[in-house]
Amino acid sequence: MEEQAKKVSLYLECSTTALGRKERMCGYVLEYITGKGPATLVKYREGCGTYNREFLLGLAEALERIKTPCELHIYGQNRFVLCMLRDRLADWAAEDFMSNGKPIVNREEWRRIWEQIQKHQVNIELGEHAYSRWLLTEMEEKCRNYQRTKC
Repeated sequence: MEEQAKKVSLYLECSTTALGRKERMCGYVLEYITGKGPATLVKYREGCGTYNREFLLGLAEALERIKTPCELHIYGQNRFVLCMLRDRLADWAAEDFMSNGKPIVNREEWRRIWEQIQKHQVNIELGEHAYSRWLLTEMEEKCRNYQRTKC
């Protein structure tokens, strides 16, 4: 009898979607349903970059925590990153993360994600999710409690 793949959900949010390079947080929840109920891991990372770059870094970090192949559902509101992950990542990887003869933006982050994503059966869910408001509220509180520096 064939063993069914484990199902893991990954929920991501960034503290701000503002354009340009700026100080922001990215939070994620990894959720796995066990026989005793959901097991979750919540992490936050601070960075000083664009919305897409910081989202990519959060995604890469979360993916690196998943140690066994699984059915992976990724939820988030970053339309660009999630659509490129779904529609273009395999093509970019085949071209060594080049497009029209030039390296793609955030090439190394995309490469990290590609190395991890190949292990899993991936489904992308774009939009607000079960942890959106909670993650955003938690990041807002963390930002208020920590002294932040400018980029």
